This record gives sequence, C-alpha cells and structure tokens, in this order.
Amino acid sequence: MKKVVFQFFFSGIIKRIAKPVVAVVLISAFCAGLTSPVYPAQATGVNYATSWVGNSFSGINDRWIQNYINHMKVEPDGTCYVWGNWDEAGKQYSIYKDGDVIGCKNMKPNSKKLTDPQGNKWEIIMKLLDPEFNQFEGNPEGIKCNGEWVKFPDLYQPTALAMANDGTLMVADSCTGPRQQILFYSISDWKNPKLVRTFGDYGGIGSGTPGEVKPTKFWGITGIGMDRDNSIYVAMNENGTVIRKVTPDGKQVWELYDHFFVDVVSADPETDAIDVWGVQEHYKMDFSKDNGKEAKWVGYSLDRHKYPEDPRGFEYVKAQGEHGLTSPQVVYIQGKRFMFVGGMFASN
Repeated sequence: MKKVVFQFFFSGIIKRIAKPVVAVVLISAFCAGLTSPVYPAQATGVNYATSWVGNSFSGINDRWIQNYINHMKVEPDGTCYVWGNWDEAGKQYSIYKDGDVIGCKNMKPNSKKLTDPQGNKWEIIMKLLDPEFNQFEGNPEGIKCNGEWVKFPDLYQPTALAMANDGTLMVADSCTGPRQQILFYSISDWKNPKLVRTFGDYGGIGSGTPGEVKPTKFWGITGIGMDRDNSIYVAMNENGTVIRKVTPDGKQVWELYDHFFVDVVSADPETDAIDVWGVQEHYKMDFSKDNGKEAKWVGYSLDRHKYPEDPRGFEYVKAQGEHGLTSPQVVYIQGKRFMFVGGMFASN
C-alpha cells in the first residue's frame, strides 16, 4: 500500500508536514489537503512518497496553473495570455503554450471586449463586483456593439468573445444558461447577427452522462480563442481553472488545470481511496503510477444550469468572509454516499 505525506502548496513553495497518512494521495495546488486519518509524527519505519492532485504541475521551478482565469487572448501560434482576479501563490497572469507554462507577464487580455476587423467595438455588459479586477457577479445582461444593444439569436448568457479566422464572431454561452457552448455568428450586418454554427456539446457538463468529463463538454467558460490552424481554446473557471486546446473536430490536444483554491479533498472510505473527491471533482487513483500522475479526473459534479443555486458555484458564500466552499467530506449512511461541504473555516 502506497503511503503519502501531506504536502502544501503556497506561494509556489512546496512544504511538508511530517505526518504520514495511509493509502491516499494528498493534496492539490494551493493548500488543498486530504481528509484522512493522520498518524502520530513519531511513527517509524514507514515508506512514503509525496505527491499532489488537482494541478497540472507541482509548483517546482515556478510551474503551476493559477487559481482563477477571468480573461484569455489566443495568438495565431497558440500562445494563450490569461489574467485572473486572484491566485493564492501570487500569479494572477500567465502565458501558456503547447500545454506548458512559458511565462508570467501581464499582457492585459480582455475576454469581454474586442474590436472586429471592420472596426466595430463589441462588449459583453455585466455587473462588476470589483471593477478593478473585472470580477462579475450574477448573469450577463447582453452584448453591445458601438454602444448599441444587439440581439443575438439563440444566445442565452454571453461570457466571452473572440474572432474566428473566417471573420465570424465567437461568443461563449455559459454561466447558468442551458447551452454551455461556443457560438459562431456572422456579423456582416452587425445589427443583425446570424448564428452560423456551434462548438461543444449542448448542455455542457450536464449533457450525455451528466458529470462525465469529455473534451467538448464545457462549463463556466471565461475565455475563448482560435489559432491559425483553427484549433479552439477554451478557458473555464468555477472556483477552479481549466484550459483546453481542442481541434475543430473535437479532439483534445492538451489540457491544463488547477481545480482548487484552498481546498481539501476527501478519500472515499468505501474504496480505500481509489476514489478521491473534491468539492466538485472526482478522481480515480492508481497509486502504482509516478508522483503527480496517480489521479485520473473522471467527474465534475457541479451543474450550474440545472442547479443555479448550488452554493458550490458561488465565489462568495456570504458566511464570515468565505471565498466559496472548499472542504468536502464523503460519508456513507445506510449504504448511500453523501458529501458534506464546508468553507475555509472550521466554524462553517
């Protein structure tokens, strides 16, 4: 049985707490711990390894995926400039390419505004919780062009804009809307956009087998873009970050993620930690694999369209300054699995 030790991620530095625990991989990025029995520090003769779950990288050599992404801009060569309102380790902005972190510089991307090749200025209108950091709260109000409201057919809740190579306007339809897709509109007549095509599974993460993670099942889209080869890039953020590069026919090229803020994950007591649960994430573990590769992300249990009042989808839970729900515990009652979820503080 593989033994692991708690490992905490803060400000890009890996720290250990010398308390070996049995049968579970421990944490993920940025203070994500694992709820499991902890044995006395003086225990001897235990072979253990350190590892992590929930971030594409360990944090060594300044390589980790940031907590939040509010904006993304994609260059023709596939370079992704991203910006977020917060990162616990201090990296609010990053540069990603080919499935790797290649820089940390603020290129000031903006997913909510763009100027098209004809000079028309498009903007998603939404209530800003913090204008300085472009944090928005609630659902978007719609899209304006050149200061005028424009009605987009079949669009529910726009969350990001980009230009496609063929001159169509890419609009992410996400938040709590039913689509969770990318829509392509002809804007030759900017006052009367026409829907040309869509990309992604209608219904997003709730489509097909609900919660099953697949390349074209989206949620919480905050940034979109296209490279010169017509591959599509999608940034998602629901108190956890995912960036995907997907080919036009829906094949995933790469994916980067940081699923956690300051979260705990819970080992499933019925499967001896083969199943590990985050507040929204479900992993299958293979402890024979190398450190950092033990976890396979198989499920995502938050569906903000079907359950828009699910507090796991709120950045602020309004309880003693909570920044979302972070602490799950999986228990079985009369043979049925339940998850109890709390916040950052023991009193919540």
